[in-house]
Amino acid sequence: MKDFPPLSLAFPAREDWIFSRVLAERARTHGDRPFIQPLDGPALTYAEADRLTNQIAHGLRALGVAHGDRVLLMLPNTVEFMLLWWAANRLGAVEVSVNTAYKGYFLEHLVNNSGGRLMVVAREFLDRLEESADKLERLETVVVYEPDGAAAAVPRLTRFRTLAFEELYGRSDDPPGVPLSHRDLCAIMYTSGTTGPSKGVMLPNAFCHLFAECTRNLTRFAEDDAYFVATPLYHGNAPIMQVYPAMLAGGRAVVCPRFSASEWLDQIRRSGATATNLLGVMMDFVFRQPPQAGDRDHRLRVVLGQPAPAAIVEDFKRRFGIPRVLEYYGMTEIGLATMMPWDDVRPGSCGTAMSEWYELRIADPETDEELPPGEIGELLVRPKAAWTFNQGYWEMPDKTLEA
Repeated sequence: MKDFPPLSLAFPAREDWIFSRVLAERARTHGDRPFIQPLDGPALTYAEADRLTNQIAHGLRALGVAHGDRVLLMLPNTVEFMLLWWAANRLGAVEVSVNTAYKGYFLEHLVNNSGGRLMVVAREFLDRLEESADKLERLETVVVYEPDGAAAAVPRLTRFRTLAFEELYGRSDDPPGVPLSHRDLCAIMYTSGTTGPSKGVMLPNAFCHLFAECTRNLTRFAEDDAYFVATPLYHGNAPIMQVYPAMLAGGRAVVCPRFSASEWLDQIRRSGATATNLLGVMMDFVFRQPPQAGDRDHRLRVVLGQPAPAAIVEDFKRRFGIPRVLEYYGMTEIGLATMMPWDDVRPGSCGTAMSEWYELRIADPETDEELPPGEIGELLVRPKAAWTFNQGYWEMPDKTLEA
C-alpha cells in the first residue's frame, strides 16, 4: 500500500492543536483578513470572530457552562453555529451537534445520552423540543436563535429556562482563561443510527485538528483560498474538513444555508470559492444539471469527493474546468485514513495510506488476520499518535468495546 507524503503542519506543536486556540492565533496573525461569512453577507474578520467568540464564551459561562459540560447545537448553517462551537471550546466544554431533521425518539435519545444541560436551538425547531419536553431528562436551559436576527419575544417553553441568543453577547471581549488541552474533547458527533440508537463519537481536540491538517494538505489550501461550505454544519465534514482547514491557512470560509444542485454553480461564483467538498450523491446531482455556457465561469481549483464516481469524474472535471477532483477515505471515528495525492490522481481510487499517522491493513473480517496483496477484506485502522483517534462512544462502553 503506497504512502501519502508526510504532512506539512500549520501548527507543529501538539499542545496548540485546539480549535479555539487556532482561532486566537489567527486573530493575532491575520486579524484584519476576512474569515467566515454567510453566502450573501459580509465576512467576519479573524479578529471579529475571535472577539465574538470570547463574548459568547462569557455568556455561556454565566449560564453555568463549565469544563467538560456538553453544549447542544440544533441550528441551520449559520456563522453563529461556529462561534458557539469555538466559545464552548474556550470553556473546555464539548460541542454536540444535533441533526436538524431529528424529532421524537431520535432527538430524545441524543439529548438524553449526551447529558447536555444547555441547548441552543433555532426557533423553527422549538416545536419538536416542546413535543419531547417531558422525555428530556437533563436539559435545563434553551437558548433560542433567530436566523434572521429578528427581535421577537422569546417563546416560553414548558419545562426549560429560555432566553434569546443575543443575551449571550455584550460581556467581556477577553479570553475566559480556562486551561485547555489537546486531550480535551472538542466534540461528540452522533452516528446516523442506521444499525440502532445513534452513538456519540468522542473526538478530542487533537483528533479534529489532525483531520483538518490532513484536509489542508490534501487541497493545498492557502490564505488566498476560499472554501465553499454547503454540507450541514451538524456533520463533521463542514466544520472540521472545511471551516477548520480554512482557519489553519488564514483563508476564508463561506457558509451556504443548504446544498442545491441547481444553484450550486451560481453559489460557487458568488462565494468566490476556490475549494469545496461534495459528499455522497452531490457530485452526481450537480453533473446531471443541464450544461450551460458558463459552466467554467468560476474560481474552483479543487473539489474533494467522497466518493468521486469513476464513471463521471473525468467528464465532471472537463465540463466545469476544475483541475483537481480528489478522493479520500475517512470516517467520523478515524479521520482521514487514505488520501489521493495531488499528482497521482486515479479515478476510482480512495488514495494512498496515511502511514505517517495511522497503521493500516487489509484483514479477513472474520479473523482480523492480514490478507495478502490483491485480496478483498476489511480495512483496519490504528493511530500512531495519542489523542489523534476517537476516544470511544459516549456513555456506551459496550459499543466501544465491540468496535
